Amino acid sequence: MTGKTKLSLIRGDITQQDTEAIVNAANTSLLGGGGVDGAIHRAGGPEILKECKEIRARQGGCPTGEAMITGGGKLKARWVIHTVGPIWSGKNRDDNLLRNAYYNSLALAEEKGIQSIAFPSISTGAYRFPADRAARIALTTLNDFLKKPRCLKEVRFVLFSDEILKIYQNCWKEISELESKIGYKGKIVKLRLDEILLPDGQKSIHEIAEHSGAACAVPFLSDGKVVLVKQFRQAIKEVIYEIPAGRLEDGEEPQECIERELVEEIGYRAEKVELLMSYCASPGYSNEIIHIFRATGLKEEEQDVKEHEPLETVILSLPEVFKMIKEGKIRDGKTILGLLLIKQLPATNS
Repeated sequence: MTGKTKLSLIRGDITQQDTEAIVNAANTSLLGGGGVDGAIHRAGGPEILKECKEIRARQGGCPTGEAMITGGGKLKARWVIHTVGPIWSGKNRDDNLLRNAYYNSLALAEEKGIQSIAFPSISTGAYRFPADRAARIALTTLNDFLKKPRCLKEVRFVLFSDEILKIYQNCWKEISELESKIGYKGKIVKLRLDEILLPDGQKSIHEIAEHSGAACAVPFLSDGKVVLVKQFRQAIKEVIYEIPAGRLEDGEEPQECIERELVEEIGYRAEKVELLMSYCASPGYSNEIIHIFRATGLKEEEQDVKEHEPLETVILSLPEVFKMIKEGKIRDGKTILGLLLIKQLPATNS
């Protein structure tokens, strides 16, 4: 088990699997071929090829690393997810494309609500991808994908030889022995140290800053001007301009958070709060997600600054803030993104 999902590694024929979906190691034409691709088309009958041709007519095939779905025809599986693995060239790009093929297949299964899926060993046949390297990519991609709650109840790898099966079994043993531990726990962030298995078999430590997430808002007054916060930030040792923002408390929804922060930071309550975007702040080392809102219908309320550093509110017109961005006077990322999002939206009448 990985999370709540059963992982099966077996030797067998993928065309005979009774999972809800099977994955086809297709080629970019989607017109069938040799190996797994040909076997699935033969077993599934002409209906699969007919649907593949319809996909080709709409979008011209399937790029390497992407995934498409058709019905299963005469197969036991209801669905076939067609993905194209890379031809081995020895470049790092090959690893990324193979990872994409597995990830996009899993994501498509999740999107369709599929609860069981069977994979072949993609690209390790005629495409000559080294089997041990491919196994590490396949199983680490699956393991990472299942770190979040998913509808998948079973993922099955159906391997075509005892040798390949043994490689996958050994790889999973390596992955299951990897460690993840908290190196530091503070009030705002935790530093998590994840041991990961690289495609070449080496192990590496990734430092991950765990953060509960944040919410921010571009607050509009009735005259169309926005309210910014001017405050000193210790991390960069500068005074900067920002839109009101705050960290999500345990169990707090982003909208609840920003409604609270508007009162605390600028002394206004909003009649209407609209989500514009949620984005990953720095996914290279942090899991923080920031939610950007537009706040309108502002009404003054007594400001609550009980836990805040000294700050100053500044009221500016949109032309003024865009000029400040251009001149480098507004440098906070969420603030710039929020204001640029606003620029693309119809003007508010609130």
